[in-house]
Amino acid sequence: MSKRSAKKTAGKGEPGFIVFLLISALVTLAYFHGRGGDNIRSDGLTYYAYFQRIFLDKKLANTGMISYPCGATLLETPFLLLTCLISKLFGMDMEHGLARQFHGAVSLAAFFYFALGISFIYRLLRKKYSSSASLLACVGLTLGTMLPEYVLDMSSFSHVYGFFACSAFFCYIDYYEEKRNKENAILLDALLGLLLGLCFIVRNTNVAVGAAYLFYKVTDMKSFGLRLKKIFGLRLIPQLLAFALPVGGQFILWRIMNGAWVIYSYGGQGFPYALKPQVLRVLFSDAKGLFIFCPILLVAVIGMIAFRKENPEYRLAQWVIFAAVTYFVSAWWCWWLGTAYGERMHCDILCVFALPLAAFFDNSIRIWQETARKKNAAYVRAAVVFVYAACAFFVILNLIFFSGCLEWKISPNFATWHQMKSYIAEIFLGKGC
Repeated sequence: MSKRSAKKTAGKGEPGFIVFLLISALVTLAYFHGRGGDNIRSDGLTYYAYFQRIFLDKKLANTGMISYPCGATLLETPFLLLTCLISKLFGMDMEHGLARQFHGAVSLAAFFYFALGISFIYRLLRKKYSSSASLLACVGLTLGTMLPEYVLDMSSFSHVYGFFACSAFFCYIDYYEEKRNKENAILLDALLGLLLGLCFIVRNTNVAVGAAYLFYKVTDMKSFGLRLKKIFGLRLIPQLLAFALPVGGQFILWRIMNGAWVIYSYGGQGFPYALKPQVLRVLFSDAKGLFIFCPILLVAVIGMIAFRKENPEYRLAQWVIFAAVTYFVSAWWCWWLGTAYGERMHCDILCVFALPLAAFFDNSIRIWQETARKKNAAYVRAAVVFVYAACAFFVILNLIFFSGCLEWKISPNFATWHQMKSYIAEIFLGKGC
């Protein structure tokens, strides 16, 4: 679909997206009411320590290093402070910030930033594709990936906040490039740097999303040279200064807590697989394979290849961001990333899969419409139906695996093919293998 056609129909299909958000909100509320109340746990407790030390203990100096960066807690803080105020007004026990109302605040924060992130993605998609294709892509990215885990269950982990920050930065670039030479250039530059800085302090590896700006509209070496000349000018000054604000805040916190401005907070943990990255295991293993647990993302990869001439602005950047994060996970000592659902590092960068996934759906819809009066229409339409059925199956499969991990019938630490087959058989046949 042309950009002109997408803009012409913009606004007509938005009720569908609003309904999607409302249903998502109801699911979040129902989940917290039924199974919630333990959102702040595991790694989430480590992130949460920033809030406890600063606002509850009111003591930060020489309290020791917190392993993870402060970005997730920064985004949660408005919700947590409001909960503190409500707790004091109504005489509720706060239990050092671990009472049920604080778990609810974290759950609300997670949904809020999910809704913002997916709205940014939808807005970007609507500039280029139909409302149907855009909505299908957003639903696929939500229900077909690990995202529900980090909105509903492990909402104190950094990933939904990383999803928001990376989506905001990725989707802002189009607007920035369109408006930068027309108005408020310095403010636009500063916001670009600030958003990338936020990505960095939520999870340091999320700085890889900066490739979307570096490689914007880059298709060959000549265009890359022109791009470098464009970005390494005066605009770089406000960008770097704004980037330094959140990053500098993290450095100041480290200095106060541990006496050092810059420190490697992960201690002895490192990258023993740097020269032998576990790429195949990260993408295809039963333990945590990205495309095994979230097969809808394979459809997005097909979209990257089959419709590579669409969206040239992001064509190279999508691959660079995906490759960089995949390499980082593959080189890390714990490439399966502990007890959590799926290859969770990719949750933060789901925005890079949005355009190719929407392109896949949009072209499928176009093929369906164009073959209406052709002789081989039945065969082509049957193929399109099969493709959509496969996508629906991929989404259902992801939700089954998600459910299995919640019940510990599929290990969220290191799953096996046998566990997956047994749980699928239990779901559909009422018994395990």
